[in-house]
Amino acid sequence: METTMTPCSSRKRKACVDDDAGSKRLKPDSESGQTTENGRLPRSPRITVSPEHIPRAVAEEELLELLHYSAVDKARGRVCRPSWCRLHKQRLVRAVTVAVVDHVSQSDFYEHFLSMPNLRNKYSTRVTLAASSTNLLSEIFRSRVSITHTPPAPSRPEKRDAPQLHKVLRNHPVLRKFGTECRGLTAYLLSAEEMSRKNFPFTGRPGCEDYVRTNSDAMVTDSSPLFGLDCEMCITDEGSELTRVSLVDSTGTCVLDQLVKPHNKIRNYLTQFSGVTRQLLKPVKTTLSEVQAKVMSLLPQDAVLVGHSLENDLRALKMIHPHVIDTSLLYRRELGHRFKLKVLTETLLRRQIQTEDRRGHDPSEDAAAALELAQYFITNGPLKVVQEHLEELWGYSLTEEVEETSRQVPTEPTRARFRDVLQDSGRTVAFFGRRSDIGLHISKQQWFSSDREVLQSFRDQPKCPSFSVLQFCPGPTDGTHAALRTQVRPLCVVFAGPLPPHSSEEDVRRLFCCCGPLRSVRIIHTAVRVHAEVQFQLPESAVLALSALNGFTLREHCLTVQRPVDESTLDVEVTVGALQADPLTSRLLYVVSLSPDIAEFLRASAHTAETSAEAGSPGPVHVNGLKTQRPLGLSEDLLLDTFSRFGPVVQIVTRATHAYVEFGSADSREAALSSFQDLLQLDFLLCPALTPLHLSAGRAADTPVRTTEDPLLGEVQQRLGSCGNWTGTWGNCSGAFQTQRYL
Repeated sequence: METTMTPCSSRKRKACVDDDAGSKRLKPDSESGQTTENGRLPRSPRITVSPEHIPRAVAEEELLELLHYSAVDKARGRVCRPSWCRLHKQRLVRAVTVAVVDHVSQSDFYEHFLSMPNLRNKYSTRVTLAASSTNLLSEIFRSRVSITHTPPAPSRPEKRDAPQLHKVLRNHPVLRKFGTECRGLTAYLLSAEEMSRKNFPFTGRPGCEDYVRTNSDAMVTDSSPLFGLDCEMCITDEGSELTRVSLVDSTGTCVLDQLVKPHNKIRNYLTQFSGVTRQLLKPVKTTLSEVQAKVMSLLPQDAVLVGHSLENDLRALKMIHPHVIDTSLLYRRELGHRFKLKVLTETLLRRQIQTEDRRGHDPSEDAAAALELAQYFITNGPLKVVQEHLEELWGYSLTEEVEETSRQVPTEPTRARFRDVLQDSGRTVAFFGRRSDIGLHISKQQWFSSDREVLQSFRDQPKCPSFSVLQFCPGPTDGTHAALRTQVRPLCVVFAGPLPPHSSEEDVRRLFCCCGPLRSVRIIHTAVRVHAEVQFQLPESAVLALSALNGFTLREHCLTVQRPVDESTLDVEVTVGALQADPLTSRLLYVVSLSPDIAEFLRASAHTAETSAEAGSPGPVHVNGLKTQRPLGLSEDLLLDTFSRFGPVVQIVTRATHAYVEFGSADSREAALSSFQDLLQLDFLLCPALTPLHLSAGRAADTPVRTTEDPLLGEVQQRLGSCGNWTGTWGNCSGAFQTQRYL
């Protein structure tokens, strides 16, 4: 399905802007990528979706919310905003067009990426529509719209009891969450649901079976004591482990600053981040269990822990504490992004921490800073914090707002059918497609027998209807869809060989899992040698395997890692290049953390390759006795500290075996890629991402698709993609729906 929203023409657009010329406007930070050269918001309507909503399926009711809000004229009353996305510049929307193409999913879009240049260039945010048992086309027109009417107020406005909050501040993420009143600390505690969503440890959560729960069972009040907590970690054979913990009481006094001896062998001290060295830890005998006992003895039963991204500290301590305040979630940003502790401290507290002249972070200093930030927020209240730091922290500026000449008092909402609301307001409504019962008057329907006729009739309209729906055929009905599979598989498959005789699937897995999660391994016995077909879950893993493992010698057998060559893989490299340049992935980096033995072999491989190139002879690296790869060093804080040196980091998403790092610009990603060898010294392996974040969690390779021989996809994307500046959605009405933003 594709929903397009056509903005006003240039002449009408100026009139629309003049109507609102006196209102205050937000001025977002230039790094967000959502401003024009003069710093103003783009005037074309656009849709943005929170990162928290992109991975989940959008329900049919939520889709209808967006259509109602975008198409209903505000002069008829107020329609509730959609809960899952934000439509910017709704008043500039002149027409809405919904194109429904059955049996087309996001997997199809990426499989046929090269053949859809217009769609991929004009849309950059894509989500999935949940399957529904109802007739979507019929439900669009028959759905009921809840409208709150706002009749004119009396000529003499009522006296205001209190100053009205500006509309810009009402939409601020901090004020939306906490309101404007100055309240006690209990108002800012994370709820159990929030702690679960933010990956805090709690009793009964998988992986937290051996965690220690504090004795904080007492009721927390506004006078309960606050304690700042910060931890530093290192990388061991078992992953990230605690090396130092600091606890600061409510007066700012450090009551605990303790080095901790990790249980497992240390592979990377992370000195550049933690400040912990081999010399510092050498005489330390304190264990994790002893530190846990000290922390529990220092915390009263009603203690509230304060920290910045506190879930990482509690996981390092392997402790569960139910009463927490997280400053990264207190000073909220749009779309789930978080400020760095250093930025908040410099902006609000007017002092510097984590300075470059120091070797690593000081956890007691960081704990004290987080504690003071929480106290500052609680003392001043959310409204004062936002007003005083709106521009310097959140990057917004305000202009004067035109005084309203009258007060409008909303009445009780009324519910009416969507089709009736559109027609009663004078909007033109049209349907182009097959003859069916869609609940729309027959005079508003145009029936056709082919998709080409549907497109041509729509384009031949002398004036674009205010709201129109285009229905295309559902594709073959002879059962061929059940036999079709996506062609994403060739992007994820490599062939490796020759292997030593008697090699098993487990041997191959132990080598190739360092590049990312595996889907399958198949041993191939030819007449003379043994090879393996390795299929990864993600195409990025295959790219890493081709660049990192080609040329390895496994028990005197030099491996050649290559892609299979057949008809389906002739354009693989071209597709990979196009995926890397896609707006959704152009700033995205794919990162895996290597076990020390694999990392050592790769570093030796790179050094030997350089030496051999100078000598004019190949120089394979002998790899024997490889251990099973473990996902190491993929904590959000570590990745942020590692990659923020290349430029602003927008977000970091960690998976079980890999992570994605999104930069603020494509140049920052290129800077990180150019430092490949330096990052390899930190046991990181990386390549440009190919998979958007909303598909990376679970990319199906066996979804029924439309064949490339079917000209409909190319026809639809060519016609729709050339009809102007459109913002909207594209996907599959039977279960895969995509919402995309025009850039």
